[in-house]
Amino acid sequence: MKNIVIIFIGVLTSFQVSAVDPVGKIAKANAAKERAEEAFSIGNFEKVVEHYTYLLDSLNYERALRQN
Repeated sequence: MKNIVIIFIGVLTSFQVSAVDPVGKIAKANAAKERAEEAFSIGNFEKVVEHYTYLLDSLNYERALRQN
């Protein structure tokens, strides 16, 4: 019985950790901002809009537009 409880706690903890991935979200947001800046520098404004739309819609990252 003790082993079952330990396994249950381990599984529950691993699901909670995998559900919240702030590092991955930050990395994706930074990559999208970098791609948007590169597109802006070469004048590809359609790609700029595409990358910032991804930030806002997919990542719910509103701070991206406030800083720029």
